[in-house]
Amino acid sequence: METSNTKNKTQKKPVSRILIIDDERDAVELLELLLTREKHKIEKAYTAQDALEILESGIALPDLILLDIKMPGTDGFTFCHEIKNETRYRHIPVIILSALTFPDDIKRGYECGAIDYILKPWSNHDLIKRIDYHLTMTQT
Repeated sequence: METSNTKNKTQKKPVSRILIIDDERDAVELLELLLTREKHKIEKAYTAQDALEILESGIALPDLILLDIKMPGTDGFTFCHEIKNETRYRHIPVIILSALTFPDDIKRGYECGAIDYILKPWSNHDLIKRIDYHLTMTQT
């Protein structure tokens, strides 16, 4: 006889596509390793322009974007604001991962359309929990 606990333990969470945008290659590699262990499919971009090309390429849109703020060229605030004003992309939740800790920066992150703002360095456990939470909220 199978109990509900057994069923819950064997249920798999759906595979999600996550776009990581960060100019720090070490951060991208660490995030990729962490999130592929969680069975997510990862796309990587090192600039906002690279990310925009991925979004416009016709490849399936990501289910979530992890976005750094300080990057060469277009910064993360501007990129987030731009995609949130674009009908094709506004539904994609954006989580900002940033070392910018000033309250005005965090406020600006939410104002540009981010659904969450996580400070670097992050806790892997907390990051995964918050990503899972936001993915669950957008998939229901």
